[in-house]
Parts: sequence; structure tokens; C-alpha cells
Amino acid sequence: MIYLKEWRWNERGNGADGITLFTDRLAWWSANGETPFAEGGGSDQTLEEFLADGPVDRAIPPEMLEELRGAVRELVAGRDAGAPGTGT
Repeated sequence: MIYLKEWRWNERGNGADGITLFTDRLAWWSANGETPFAEGGGSDQTLEEFLADGPVDRAIPPEMLEELRGAVRELVAGRDAGAPGTGT
């Protein structure tokens, strides 16, 4: 598992909501400065689940969702084709 990119929204003085893209999964999270991950914590989603079922957090801004969807599709397509560095 390799970290690729992170998106954040609802940023506030002490926290944010976000998603982290890894080579094999997505990590959805919500955090604040006083109690990290206390606002619902985090949850993982496989790339395939994301493509089939959509985002875990429906509050992700549309422009971020489109960028994320494109990145996941590209990653899955590369993995399915056996691209170097994609875990196959």
C-alpha cells in the first residue's frame, strides 16, 4: 500500500473531512484538533467498491469526487493491465 493523494473539504480551524487514496484502497476520515477522528472516525473502501457503489461520504464536493473517480479508474485500469508498481 502506497499513499498517492489526499483530498480535504469542510476545513475548519481544528479539523477537516477528507479521503486518502492509496494504491489498494480509499480511507475516508473526519478529524478535529481536540479529538482526532471522533466525528465518525474513518472507514476504508476498496477501489472496486468505490467504482461500483460510489463514495462512502456523500458530502464530498462534486469537483473532488470527479477528480477522485478519475484517479481511481486510472489506477484500477493500470492494475488490471499489470502496470509496474500497481501491485500485480
